[in-house]
Amino acid sequence: MILYLHGFASTGEGGKWGILRDAFPGVDVQSPTLPDDPIDCMEFVADLLSNADEPHVVIGTSLGGFYAYHIASMLNVPAIIINPSMEPWLGLEEAVGTVERFDTDGETFEWTQQHIENLKVLAMQSARAPGELIHFFLARDDELLDHTGIPDEYPEAASIRWFEDGGHRFERFAELVPAIREIFASRKRLWGE
Repeated sequence: MILYLHGFASTGEGGKWGILRDAFPGVDVQSPTLPDDPIDCMEFVADLLSNADEPHVVIGTSLGGFYAYHIASMLNVPAIIINPSMEPWLGLEEAVGTVERFDTDGETFEWTQQHIENLKVLAMQSARAPGELIHFFLARDDELLDHTGIPDEYPEAASIRWFEDGGHRFERFAELVPAIREIFASRKRLWGE
């Protein structure tokens, strides 16, 4: 299974899911719209993965990258982390209130201070993910997040790959397919199969 975790205020029906679905025919590629509450989200993802019959890879962008890292820590699965918000409570505090989802017809949800606190709880509860499971893909021109500290913060990561452009939404996602294939192929070795 390949599980894609979207970013804040997005949905599971975005273009990255379509790219993954097309690139991996015959593979269970899932991209659910995640629960808004971070604790509920992690429980939802853990349940989804624990019910899968095969080894999996988790891919996350932005807030989904934060979740992917913590899922790797909890469940010992490979994580492909793209332009992550590794301390999301810092930037998302200003979003508290009614938030409109991207690429919807005005669908909204409530983002609360409790959600911010729950992000902090997740970060405090999670152990450091095994480095061999972590793969960062970062755009230097991310207009929302600064990733320059990631190499120092996560020196144990299996890979940290930089792209000159792509922006926060990582418009070059299709170029990652060969690397995703390689990581997906290695998942069975990581699972001891």
